[in-house]
Amino acid sequence: MYNRQEFEEIYDNLVNENIFQLEELRKKALHEKNRKNISLVSSIILFIILTIITMTFPFFLISFIDVSSIHIVIIFQSLLMIGLFLAFSIIIFRKFTSKKSKNRTAMDIYQETYKEKIITPLIQSFNRNLQYEPNSGLDKELFINGEFIPWYSSNLYHSNDLVYGLLSNNCKFNMAEVFIKHLYTDSYGYQSETPIFNGLFAFIETNSSFKDRLYITKNSSYDNKESLYERRENYYNIKTKIDSTEFENIFDVYSNNQIISLQILTHEVIEMILDFYNEFKVNFEITIKEKFIYIRFSTYDMFEVPFSNKYSLDKDTLYKYYRTLDFTLSLSTKLSDLMNNLVI
Repeated sequence: MYNRQEFEEIYDNLVNENIFQLEELRKKALHEKNRKNISLVSSIILFIILTIITMTFPFFLISFIDVSSIHIVIIFQSLLMIGLFLAFSIIIFRKFTSKKSKNRTAMDIYQETYKEKIITPLIQSFNRNLQYEPNSGLDKELFINGEFIPWYSSNLYHSNDLVYGLLSNNCKFNMAEVFIKHLYTDSYGYQSETPIFNGLFAFIETNSSFKDRLYITKNSSYDNKESLYERRENYYNIKTKIDSTEFENIFDVYSNNQIISLQILTHEVIEMILDFYNEFKVNFEITIKEKFIYIRFSTYDMFEVPFSNKYSLDKDTLYKYYRTLDFTLSLSTKLSDLMNNLVI
């Protein structure tokens, strides 16, 4: 469980061991970013200057040519403007759409070092058995099974920052960052992408013989812009009454087995959930189906290096990562323990 003093000790160790290397890499990444911005601004200024020259060029020529030939100058000016516009458009288009260079940028090196030197030790401070693979993720079928949102074939799914291993009770634990967008194609064939979800997704396999379903979702009376899927009372999932007014003001609980649900949602679990939500106001949902637990957090980007103009070991950023890891692992362990010990 969360311990502020423990975090302070971990943070101090990370700073002492890595601050000089990471700050040097951060400055290089910032310099690279500034150089690119200067290049873009310079290109825009050059375009403006050339445009002004092209627009004023005919007035300069008028004093040297016959008035009857003015149409030739106008045509020449128009061709210059079109050529200038096309050239600038191609340059900008290639700058923003070209494939990433095979050579690692300063930002790539900064990011990779940060995840190796900071995120990996932070994760393993909870459990040495946990492994971290930044370039791996979780299959979309696992997320779909969590029933968090309606799934369409046009959805685009991406996952990375995989954390996996065994919990202290030997239950299998998997967590990764997930980014989902909906690809929409209109009647003219034009495509647009709309972000649906960006955050952490955890999947836990327990040793329980649990056969029912339990859903914990944000209360519809709350401002829940992140949630696109509201579970309603139906013949299979009945809203469960929880002995906590504060909890019911924030979350709704649905289940097809009221008795078992109350055995899982103990006072300790409820307090754990409320403490985390009240501290960060992060929207999250939990699905328990048979022996599996699915949790999603609308945390947006996690385990990423702070912006290059921000201190590399920003304490608030690392505290958020630490606290989210602590909550996810503690809740996963507690829920799986309760499920393993259910009397069914």
